[in-house]
Amino acid sequence: MVSIKHILVGIDAQDRKIGPTAGIAVRQAQAIASHTGARVTLMHCLDEEPSEEGEQRESLSSPSQGLQRTRALLEELAEPLRSKSVPCEVEVSPGPAASAFVRNVQEKNADLLIIGKRTQPASDGRNLGSVSLEVIRCAPCLVSVVRSAAEPLPEVLVAATDGGPMGERVLEAAAGIASINSATLHILHAVQIGMEIQMEGGDAERRFVAERREQVRKSARAAAEANGFGGRLEVHAGVATPGQAVFEAVERLKPDAVVLGTVSRSGIPGILVGNTAEELLTSLNCSLIVEKPADFIAPRPTQ
Repeated sequence: MVSIKHILVGIDAQDRKIGPTAGIAVRQAQAIASHTGARVTLMHCLDEEPSEEGEQRESLSSPSQGLQRTRALLEELAEPLRSKSVPCEVEVSPGPAASAFVRNVQEKNADLLIIGKRTQPASDGRNLGSVSLEVIRCAPCLVSVVRSAAEPLPEVLVAATDGGPMGERVLEAAAGIASINSATLHILHAVQIGMEIQMEGGDAERRFVAERREQVRKSARAAAEANGFGGRLEVHAGVATPGQAVFEAVERLKPDAVVLGTVSRSGIPGILVGNTAEELLTSLNCSLIVEKPADFIAPRPTQ
């Protein structure tokens, strides 16, 4: 499996309560850590700064009640992991959340960041909150965004590959996660036919699609074997735009999660380009697992 030695879990805690997706995120971290031997950090960010000067001075001299309550909540979440011999620490940090999560990933070399997805679509229809989207854009590691009411580990997984180096990383991550609970793994590839092939006619196009499908199938089988995946594996390859292929696969296969790869455009921090990645990330209603290129350089979050 893709090397995972340190997992950071972003915890949403409001009004002395843990957010609806936090428990799922923690259970996912436990399952992956038990499989990989990784250690886990549960982290909550305090976005609100003290508004009164007296409150600010008090916070410097002694921990606030809010901080103590939040840390106690995190300790409760950590206990089941520790009881399963998963090393787990808790951390409460000043916000904004996206900046703090990305900074923690960079400083402590986390390999996987797990956060919760927005429970209700925003007024503009987006299914990702601002923190989730900023983390996906900026964190230089594998990112898992779990939706409310999801299973901790996906039972049906769709992985979209472009057939190149980024696609190989997506296949590796997808096969590694699917191997934990022998999930059904669907490998998706949108075939792009160049003008030269089109000019040769229908037979040439059909041969080209068949060749691409076989190449993807070989890569998928190699990734599955390398990660000990023994579950059901299916490859889907046809002529379509990448965005269209993913949306159609989600509609038809009803996956628990989709694995995508992103590309960072040099010089424009926080922008995802290629294969309508931003549209996919904000529109898909399932859980997401997002991989980055090996040479990804983390931009600074805009929060």
